[in-house]
Amino acid sequence: MGALPRLTGTPFDPELIRQAVAIAQHAGYREKTGHAEIPEELAAVEAELNRLGQGGLDFSSLSESGRRALAWLFYWIVLPFLMNMAAAMALERFSERAAVSEGVTTPHGAKMLARCSNELEREIFAGCRVVTGDGLRLRAGPSMKAKVMTNLPLGKIIVVLDSSERAWLLVEVDIEGDRIEGWVARRYTTKFR
Repeated sequence: MGALPRLTGTPFDPELIRQAVAIAQHAGYREKTGHAEIPEELAAVEAELNRLGQGGLDFSSLSESGRRALAWLFYWIVLPFLMNMAAAMALERFSERAAVSEGVTTPHGAKMLARCSNELEREIFAGCRVVTGDGLRLRAGPSMKAKVMTNLPLGKIIVVLDSSERAWLLVEVDIEGDRIEGWVARRYTTKFR
């Protein structure tokens, strides 16, 4: 697939094309897919590009099947790979923060934990909050009279499922490996900023 990285005029970044070729070769796309005709079309695209010449190769000069084969390469090989990398990175950041949260001992420390150092962290933690009140009660409903399910420690990271109640948040929290849903008073939490 030596000619693919020289392709210009595509809707894809040239570096992405180079990486797509490497990923596809590494993934062994011929064996990994149920679409036998697509890998054959990729080979046909490579041959087509080689026939077009050694200079600048333009995406618009490819046949319809060639453009379709390249789109398949990006949507079925590259995009899932990149999404997997992004998910792994987000999970790693979340796990790091969760580990740090266990050492929080003051409300100020909880608020410091909720500070993000960049836009990526703000996006990762967009649906989360940090508990700023020690012993925050996780309740079965959005009411002070609702049954208390457990108390949440200061600095605990919670995932917000519903924020439509003015004073309450429906959240999901990890308690010793179990995910539990319940309601907490909004004022004893803070957003990641």
